[in-house]
Amino acid sequence: MDSQSLDRRRHLIGPAYLVSVLLILFAYIDFLLSIWPFKLDEARWRFGSVGVFSSYSGWLLLGYLLLLWFALGAGHRSLVRVVAVLCLVECALLLLATVAFPLDVLQLRREVPPDDLWTFQAAAGRAVLKNFACIVAFGWLGIAGFKGTRIEPGSRSRRTEPSPLIVGSDRG
Repeated sequence: MDSQSLDRRRHLIGPAYLVSVLLILFAYIDFLLSIWPFKLDEARWRFGSVGVFSSYSGWLLLGYLLLLWFALGAGHRSLVRVVAVLCLVECALLLLATVAFPLDVLQLRREVPPDDLWTFQAAAGRAVLKNFACIVAFGWLGIAGFKGTRIEPGSRSRRTEPSPLIVGSDRG
């Protein structure tokens, strides 16, 4: 790869980070505004929140994936690790919410009219399937992020291009 194309790509890293972060932020903001005000003590609110989150999780995955991709490509190891930690935290929180979700489903099922039971069960099943898929994806992204920042044994860094810093000379 020539240095001119490398310089061109470096100009895109800032806008690429911005777009990735905006995808993530907009998904979280839209989700939080959709479930506001918080009513953690109501099973109906918790059921709806898990379902709503499953609708926004695809955008979160895309945003985190792009952010990891761009950070790895730019060699920003610290950012990759931060994003990997965020993905693993998201994985753990989503796992907790999804494991607790069937309790809310069982509690609310008694209130659902018989004609709407199939729709209710389909919505619950869809949310659980999407959330488990996202749990796997967030976990995989987090682990892959950490693996992508490992330094190979015997090498001092993962830098593939020559350093612009000249330390010394071996001319004698």
